[in-house]
Amino acid sequence: MSVPLSSLYRVLATILIALSAPALAQTSFARPKVERPVAEVPAAETGIASVYSGDLEGQLTASGQRYDSNRLTAAHRTLPLGTRIRVTDPATGTTVRVVVNDRWGGGPGRVVNLSRRAAEDIGLGSYGQLTVTVEVERLGDGSVDPPEDAPVFR
Repeated sequence: MSVPLSSLYRVLATILIALSAPALAQTSFARPKVERPVAEVPAAETGIASVYSGDLEGQLTASGQRYDSNRLTAAHRTLPLGTRIRVTDPATGTTVRVVVNDRWGGGPGRVVNLSRRAAEDIGLGSYGQLTVTVEVERLGDGSVDPPEDAPVFR
């Protein structure tokens, strides 16, 4: 007596499902809660600050917010988004407080890229570079704001 091959496949599939059912029952398909380790506040860093290019006005930042040259914001290579930093010109003692809402690669020796308003407040102006000290006042949670409307890509 010959058993059709399709019947054997059905029997094997049924056995496999029966054997794997207990393992599947223990598996949770819900997203696991990810706990972030508490990040330590990094030491102050000294380096060159520069100013956002004017042609980036209105473009989306890494946080999802549009770059607004009149806001006190900055781009940093590694600090979590939402981090509040104090940028100081050591030569004059002038300070500006900004929120990191963007990423930026910069170049050798560069530590922060400031919005036009922040650059003017610290005495950098709309162009140029300035040696500054960057200190973290409050670490951000790294969250990203949703885009305000249709994205504009850089």
